[in-house]
Formats: sequence, structure tokens, C-alpha cells
Amino acid sequence: MSPLDQSANSENNPSLPTGAHGAEAVVHRQTKKEFVLHEAREVFFMVSYLAISLSLIATFRSLVLIQNGINDFTHSYIVAIVLAVALGKIVVLGQKLPFVSAFNHRPLIYSVLYKAALMTLLANLGGKLEEKLFPALNHGGGSTAHQLVLLVTHQLALMSIFIVLFTWRDLERVLGHGTLFRLFFLAREPAPTPKTLVSPK
Repeated sequence: MSPLDQSANSENNPSLPTGAHGAEAVVHRQTKKEFVLHEAREVFFMVSYLAISLSLIATFRSLVLIQNGINDFTHSYIVAIVLAVALGKIVVLGQKLPFVSAFNHRPLIYSVLYKAALMTLLANLGGKLEEKLFPALNHGGGSTAHQLVLLVTHQLALMSIFIVLFTWRDLERVLGHGTLFRLFFLAREPAPTPKTLVSPK
């Protein structure tokens, strides 16, 4: 077939790849099974990260409360795990919602801080809902000074957790899925040693 015939066929059938790298133009379409497995892995890693992080906050809060004679470890860990599952699913499933990705076109600092503040707000709403549903399990936490310290440190810790999370996710979005994982955890070939140029005498 002549080049003119190939060009005509390509124009008549745009789905056919053209050029020397035509085989590379075929895009792999994700099957339903691959999509489900990908989403399940995303949710698993997200929930695991949030569960560990929120459990650390729960430990700190319980250590402060136990100084006032209040043993709140079990309750705090249960709330941390439930909140991690809920927020993990929200982060993964809601990443394509318009209000979540509202700052994706702006510099990453805006996008990260916006999403971190949004998730911190949702975490606080979840905590308030838990207090309404199980009022008997909540404790005053001692003096007003102790309550203020708990409130401030809790908010700062929550915000820090989500800043780290969305910094990673937004860098993945910009650089490509799996890029950060490969950079941090996979061995790379050493950079070639630059050749020394010898100037002619």
C-alpha cells in the first residue's frame, strides 16, 4: 500500500493509529475489574493512613484525659477508626466532585490547603455527630485550660495530617500516578557520569 493510500485510510478511519509510533497511540482502556481493584486499593491505603494518624491523635488526647482520672482510650480508638473509614471513602470517591477540585488549576499550595481545611471541617462535623449520638461516652476533659489545649492541638494535628495527605495526592496528580512511590521506594539507576571535554591544543 502506498503512502497516499495509507493517508487516505487514516482520514477515513480516525481510530487507526498513524505514523511510525502508531502502536503507542493505542490507549489501554481500564476494565471494570481493574477499576474496582484500583479504587479498593486507593480506599485501603487512604483508610490505613488516616486510621494510624487519627489513632495517634486519640492516644495523645487520652493521655491528657487520664491525668484527670478519665480513661478514654477504647472510645477514642473506636471513633478514630470509624472516622478514618468515613473520611477515607470521602477522599477517594469525592476527588472528582467540582467543589473538591475547585483549586486544582491553581498553584498546589492553594489546592492542598483548601482540601486539608475541607477535610478538617468534615472531621470536626463527624466528631460533633458522634457526640450527639453517644453523649454518655463523652467527657468534659477537666478544666477549661485542658479543654482549650486539647482543642487547639487537635485542630493543628488534623490539619497537618491532611496537608501531608493532599500534598502527596496532588503531586501524584501533577507528576503522574505512581511517580512519587517510585522515587521514594524503588531503586533508580545511577546518573551517567558526564564525560570530560578535552579542548584541542
